[in-house]
Amino acid sequence: MNLKQIKARYARMDDARLEQIARFEVEALRPEVRSIVAAEIRKRGLDESLLIGTEVQEEGIPATELNELTGKIKGLECPSCGASDEALVGGYVRKVRSYLVTTYHEKKPMIACPSCLEAERKKQLINTSLFGWWGFPMGLLFYTPDAIIGHFRDNRRRAQISEKVLSEFAVQNIGALRTNWDRENALVELLWFKNDIGITLKPPILIEDIHWVERHLEWIQDNVLDLASQPVILPTDDAFNWKFSGQEKDAYTVFRKVSEILKIDTRKIRLAFFDEDSPHLDSWIAEYLSTGRRAAGFYLQNEEGYYILIEAKQLSDPAALIGTMVHELCHYVLMGEKDVYLEGEENEWLTDLLAIAYGFGVFIGNLKFTYNSWLSASEGGSYWKVSSQGYLPQQVTAYAMAAIESGRSEGLPDWVGFLRGDFRHDFEESMAYLWAVRASG
Repeated sequence: MNLKQIKARYARMDDARLEQIARFEVEALRPEVRSIVAAEIRKRGLDESLLIGTEVQEEGIPATELNELTGKIKGLECPSCGASDEALVGGYVRKVRSYLVTTYHEKKPMIACPSCLEAERKKQLINTSLFGWWGFPMGLLFYTPDAIIGHFRDNRRRAQISEKVLSEFAVQNIGALRTNWDRENALVELLWFKNDIGITLKPPILIEDIHWVERHLEWIQDNVLDLASQPVILPTDDAFNWKFSGQEKDAYTVFRKVSEILKIDTRKIRLAFFDEDSPHLDSWIAEYLSTGRRAAGFYLQNEEGYYILIEAKQLSDPAALIGTMVHELCHYVLMGEKDVYLEGEENEWLTDLLAIAYGFGVFIGNLKFTYNSWLSASEGGSYWKVSSQGYLPQQVTAYAMAAIESGRSEGLPDWVGFLRGDFRHDFEESMAYLWAVRASG
């Protein structure tokens, strides 16, 4: 998303959420987004101490300041038991869990009193020894042995590891530490939060993108469809029982089937086809094609009605044809039925997200489409083109699918085998992250 859209999103955010981000999440934001947060805090006249975190993140940390920060952390109450009679220490908690072909592993820095840290390390050593072996090959042959050996190796380097963990925590969270310097309860809460989820349990996509996905999935749930009950559509005969022959009748079949899934009245929409040599193209389409770029499909709406145009070459690729049709029909749902149009590329993000919500994420993610949009003063229009990088990024597509699936599944779904290459990795990484967040409570 561009900075203008990000700025607009923070402008719509309520004060409580903005303060939470400034206090505890600022280190996860890009520098230019931190500047937007700081400007919004100033504009609203909020507590100026919130600005410390957004500003200090831009500066380096001298050794003397780093010692001051780690000293502050050591003097806090233990986030696990509340004791204050021992200085806090840092260490690594190694954890492996296996589920048949999937293995989740983590080396998690933790800060607590010596007793609580050692209790957690031993607990996870036992659990890893019991439950880490069941994933083949990674759990059995690699991650579990490595975690067990690493646990005993760490025992010989406790002091060095403690200083390393404390220093890394101070550097990664300097904004939150400085913002809450005189609010020790908030700092203890920060430690508890980081211990619970894990400092190295890095979100698979940017924090601001996670917020965007969550907010718009909630909007889809409230205004369009029930996410939990919508099945995932797969590239199988069960979904599209049709012998594709590369002819226009294929597109009409896909048009009717997708419209049925989206519960759209197809009588309102006209389907047509085009190529670069098509006569009587709308002027803006002709202008776009004249630049040498390729468009897989167009959605148009004006006073005369609603139109979907499919590039003729799409007829030779069933998966691309289905993906294109879904995207254009989702434009109709948003713009034609719900009268929703977001500015710029965010409109295409929402269209993509709606296609994923309807169950077509496998098609969207595997094909890695790039979307572009255009809207004139007199008529609405949108097009998308196939390329090697998705307009809704592949990682965000995978996270959105995982956000929906993790709410209704305790393990990886059977259809994960339909995801290709890096897209499958991104999906599994997002599922592991969401499971860990949910398990942390």
